[in-house]
Amino acid sequence: MSLIKYFNTVTNTRGDSLPNFRIQVTDSLGAIVEIYADSAGTRFTDGAGNIVNYTVAQSTGKIEFWWTPADGQSLQTTDASGALVDQTTDFSNKYVLGNLPGNIGQDAVTGLVDDLAAKVAVTDLAAVGGAGGVGTLLSGSVADVIAANPIRVNGLTDDAVIDAAGVMTGTDNATAFADSIDAVHGVYEGSDVPTGKYLVASTLNIPEDITSEYRDTPYSFLGAWTGEPYIADAQLKGTTIAGSSTTTPTIRIQHRAEAQGAGSIEFGKMRVVGKQDAGVPVIDIEGFSAHNHIHDLSVYQYGAGDGIHAGWLITTPIERVYILNQDWLDDQITQADRTGLGFVYTGDRDHALAKLTMTVRGFKRSMQIGGLSGTSKIISALIERSEASACGDGPFVTDLAENTTFINHYTEIVGRFGMIDVGRYTTHINPHSLLSGTTEMELQGRAHTIIGGQLGVTADGSVALNVQTGSAGQYGVFVLGTGIIKGQSGSSVGVQISSQSDPKGVILPAYDPTWGGGTGEVLSDGSNSSLHGGSGAANGSGFYGLITRRSGGGRDMVCLSRGSYNRHIDETLIESGGIIGNLMRLSGASAQVCDFNTPVTVSRISATNLPDKTGILIIKNGNVTFTDDPTYIVGLNGDLVLAAGEAAIIEYQALSTTGGYGGATGAVMFTNVRLFKPKMPSYTVATLPAGQPVGAQAFATDGRNAGEGAAAGTGSSVVFDGTNWKIPGIAGAVAA
Repeated sequence: MSLIKYFNTVTNTRGDSLPNFRIQVTDSLGAIVEIYADSAGTRFTDGAGNIVNYTVAQSTGKIEFWWTPADGQSLQTTDASGALVDQTTDFSNKYVLGNLPGNIGQDAVTGLVDDLAAKVAVTDLAAVGGAGGVGTLLSGSVADVIAANPIRVNGLTDDAVIDAAGVMTGTDNATAFADSIDAVHGVYEGSDVPTGKYLVASTLNIPEDITSEYRDTPYSFLGAWTGEPYIADAQLKGTTIAGSSTTTPTIRIQHRAEAQGAGSIEFGKMRVVGKQDAGVPVIDIEGFSAHNHIHDLSVYQYGAGDGIHAGWLITTPIERVYILNQDWLDDQITQADRTGLGFVYTGDRDHALAKLTMTVRGFKRSMQIGGLSGTSKIISALIERSEASACGDGPFVTDLAENTTFINHYTEIVGRFGMIDVGRYTTHINPHSLLSGTTEMELQGRAHTIIGGQLGVTADGSVALNVQTGSAGQYGVFVLGTGIIKGQSGSSVGVQISSQSDPKGVILPAYDPTWGGGTGEVLSDGSNSSLHGGSGAANGSGFYGLITRRSGGGRDMVCLSRGSYNRHIDETLIESGGIIGNLMRLSGASAQVCDFNTPVTVSRISATNLPDKTGILIIKNGNVTFTDDPTYIVGLNGDLVLAAGEAAIIEYQALSTTGGYGGATGAVMFTNVRLFKPKMPSYTVATLPAGQPVGAQAFATDGRNAGEGAAAGTGSSVVFDGTNWKIPGIAGAVAA
């Protein structure tokens, strides 16, 4: 008995439902037709349990029943008492198979499957796309054809077991994967890997065939999803590929034979596991340039090896990737005791414009951008909304990475450095680095920029930002609005400038108002200048630029760095014995004190770091004449004579070229001379010194004024005229 279901709603002409009304079916002669409550043939009954051939409308007016349709049947509606209300004649005709347009009789269908199998070769149907349009029963030879379709990877054994130590056992699926990739790559869209845990005993290469050119044909290798990334064992749902080899990667995405990337490939939506030796990654991406995309991966390393090695990421995005070491959950392991690198991005020639979004946890170092040797560069990589947590060190940018940009990078609980940047022209936008053991961010490369974000020091003795750049005049740093937060009152440092020589830049962080207490510093400037003291004078003379300092009252002040202000007094005095001939030699300091006990004449000033130097000379006690020499000392209008007892502050500029001022290269221009007349020295007439500059002044304690007798002088001011000491206005020499 073949039953058909009928359902409808019983309503009146206004559309109101008619609950408790009855529906029944009659044949062409008016006889009642049996109807049933379900497809199994259950009969309807009334309240007394008697079998009836009608169904009663529900409160909503809905009715449904099963019956065998035939031509000429009518659908009758009666009220609750059985009185006929409405009738639809021939309602069943449209349910009869023979009345359907284009109907094929049952006799024509019989044996169709056998006829198809006989007329179409199974091998033809098994070809790629050959069975794509054939619909038939999944049995016999046709089932074999469907199973052979390579769009979905078949022949896999879902029995991989990964124990707590990362030891992997199960059936080797390497051949099944390779067969599917060989059949599909370059011909069809891709290989879909079903849910399950699949062991491979050797590296799974994608693509297998690297001798053909498939740029125009897209290919994908996708799983059924990754499942929860933070589960130590492979998840129960999703796709897992586990590699049992310790010396080779679990998956390798290969260069084509001419080393031009891998064509257009999409790879992702799975979990990839390995237990590799040191230096061996779980996934090795030899080439992935142009229209390629890696996404939604969970990579788990049980051994001492790395997470992902990547090269040739030209305009390639790698997004939503979790890379975990087996120690990812333990944030107390020291940097020295951790193993492996989470993500390594290098190449054998210059390549650029990769975009990376990933979380890395548990490794010795979370990320390396750029190689450690050679000349090939990583250019304009974008690392956006990525994380490094519970690692020994955060990201490391090498000097073979240029124009790298980090946006919203998050670093937390790393053993040593939250970020080490030795790269060139790196930009950090809104970084967030907290709880690092030594330094939140260390800059060692060229022209770094940090905008916004926060660097928080919590460990005693740690540093938020350490500027430690290299050779003179080549490097700089620009920091604007980055929050410097101190979580402990120990000897932490906010900004530490420990550059080797002559960094330049602007550092304007925003110190947290709660900073204070302990022995720490808001700013520690230990830089040095190659022109002013060199490495032996790490006194803050090297950094030229604007910095933020915090006053004793807790106010942040934007001011010139010490290197820009450049007023550092040498503790060694220049004395009369230090003048060799007429030459005064200066030290590397920008301010020096001269204390001449006997008269000297200076006509030339020199120092090993003189060109472009600005500084001051502090003359304590006169006794010096600076010669107005158009070759070596310029800016004077006649000799500058400082008599005994006179003091002066002389500001000078050492000229690197003669310019329009005359003189030789390295000449010194006196730009400002301030003279001071302290209390005149006192002598008796008999002890007044000879050989003083004309105009020198002194006080003769027993000098005779007008009207005073011999040996009765009460003292007077005297002036030296080049030969004699005289009382002003009196022609003769002073007498006692």
